[in-house]
Amino acid sequence: MYNKIFGLFDKLRIIICKPWFLFYNLDVTSFKISVAMYKSLMCYSVNDRIKLKSDIIMSNSNHFFPIYSCRSGFDAILQILNTSPRSDDQPEIIMTGLNIKHMRMLPEIHGYKVKILDIDLDTMEPDLVQLKNLITPKTHILVVAQLCGVHIDLEPLARIVKENNIIIIEDCAQSINNEYFGSCHVDFTLFSFGLSKDYTAFGGGLLRVHNNEYRNSISNLLETYPIESQFNYLTTVTISAIKFILSSSIAVSLIHFIARQFGSNFENVLNKIGKEFNDQDDPSKLLAKFRKQCSTPHLSIIRDRIKEIYETPNCNKYQLERKMQGDYLTNQLLKIQMVKVVGNKQMTRRYWLFPILVKNRDKLLDQLNQNGFVATKTATTFGYIGLEEEENNCFKFREEVVYLPCFPHIPRIKIDEMVKLIKNFK
Repeated sequence: MYNKIFGLFDKLRIIICKPWFLFYNLDVTSFKISVAMYKSLMCYSVNDRIKLKSDIIMSNSNHFFPIYSCRSGFDAILQILNTSPRSDDQPEIIMTGLNIKHMRMLPEIHGYKVKILDIDLDTMEPDLVQLKNLITPKTHILVVAQLCGVHIDLEPLARIVKENNIIIIEDCAQSINNEYFGSCHVDFTLFSFGLSKDYTAFGGGLLRVHNNEYRNSISNLLETYPIESQFNYLTTVTISAIKFILSSSIAVSLIHFIARQFGSNFENVLNKIGKEFNDQDDPSKLLAKFRKQCSTPHLSIIRDRIKEIYETPNCNKYQLERKMQGDYLTNQLLKIQMVKVVGNKQMTRRYWLFPILVKNRDKLLDQLNQNGFVATKTATTFGYIGLEEEENNCFKFREEVVYLPCFPHIPRIKIDEMVKLIKNFK
């Protein structure tokens, strides 16, 4: 009954607000917000918490550990791996060049030298030739990010690194769905339930430990972290509700207008709205923010999301419709010579983001935004994590990327209109 009432409210919101203005289509509904708030106000016993954690860890026998964020899981992995260094020299970690800034900062805090691995922009796959050249006796870890909803095959990469006894960490923060729970060729997989993800728990995530050798160490370490307060989680859900309201076209248009009036960068305003952690924080403060356990109501919502994923056949209706929309937009854009559709040769695309590369992108962004399409050149803090300008695909991505709105409820006539604008762009 209540679900139907809240669902009607959400449909009314979509009708009132022109959906092609949306950049992120949040996996948030009035009902989900209400449930999270209600659970944040409930009282829980220690046994309730133990039961919830057990349900999550043993979900479909996948050995998931609930984590406060993907950064928390990555930091925990680095801590347990640092307990048995393999050499006296500074250890090295190889990371694919597109990720978020914190994912590069954490290995450096732990004493690793970071090496950047390039990717192929058509397939999103790492450069295997470069990988072989980057590996040295000091290389301990390889981090591969599954980007924009794509799942690449990691077997060819694993064959190379396992010969050198290198740990593989798979970052699936952008790629969670019920058809993929991590590659069998890696040691760890990270998933995110952040606000902008396909399945949200208003923060938090999962760490899947494929390697039996590390499960007890990870479990024992995470148990030492302080527990997030229920009030803190309630605050997070409330802020998420505000962001949900701000995701409408009317609100985005108003933010765009106000930003221009005060000379602010519209994209910076959007990014601040979407951020969970501040990039400018002192490293020691960052670690304190990451090293927490989810509150009990937060665990309950994470368990609900896992159940939702497992019980949804193939992928949910929204994701299927988004894939159809994305395939249509890709086919139209491939006819335009000046545009490069990132990941166009990858069949596993889910279009969590829809990036294209173009020259003179700022001019294109102005044209699109003036015509009601909120395209941007940033997606929260996701981007090139190299510290220097390099002649590689990841740096090119940073300099030329434009993220297009590509959601199933955007009318096909509007998709065609956006394609026409891009085609006529000079």
